[in-house]
Amino acid sequence: EEPFTISELQTGGYKIYTTLDYNLQRIAEDYTSRGGDDSKYLNMYNAASMTTIPYKGEIITMVGSKSFYADSEGCDDKGENCKFNGEVNVLDTLQSPGSTNKPLGYYIAFKEGKLTPGSFLPDVPIQIGGYNPKDWDGQFLGTSGASAQNMLRQSRNIPAIIVAQMIGVSNYVETAKTFGYTTYNTGDYGQSIILGGADVYPAEHAQAFGVFANGGDFVELNPILKIVD
Repeated sequence: EEPFTISELQTGGYKIYTTLDYNLQRIAEDYTSRGGDDSKYLNMYNAASMTTIPYKGEIITMVGSKSFYADSEGCDDKGENCKFNGEVNVLDTLQSPGSTNKPLGYYIAFKEGKLTPGSFLPDVPIQIGGYNPKDWDGQFLGTSGASAQNMLRQSRNIPAIIVAQMIGVSNYVETAKTFGYTTYNTGDYGQSIILGGADVYPAEHAQAFGVFANGGDFVELNPILKIVD
């Protein structure tokens, strides 16, 4: 049961104090707006951003789209299926996290003693069944400088796939749940999950990275400081 209805919040005379930092919020809105407009050549029409204080779980900036009031863009002839709709909160919609999923996999491998930062981890062609993963540039770095640290730093795909095989996909999924992700279930995931092969909520993604910042402690994000009647 919800503690408040929408109508009570709107008309009940409550004072709601949030964790947002107004000055930082204005800066975040400016940069998010620019980001959403400057990337159209990449077929990206929108942007979102969030800033947190991980150890407190406070959200100090939250921008769900490049502009709440702007006209929709990239729509079809019926005005639907738009590439941009300002009223959609991107942070609360399912999105692919892409390569930002890799640190969690490396963390598990480090924790279980299967890798160290200096471990040999090559970037070479591999095949998993009919799956031939590649990187964005179609290149392979080979064995030169092939340490786990370098492969994660350069965000190479093949080494990450090897890490996913090393730790096990189900292990990755179960660990992700302890980091606060609610979208992982018992689906038929493959090694590409470490490359962002399963969509997540960006707000939960930011919350999960707070675990790293907190030295392993999970702190749930909460934008409300207090509510006064």
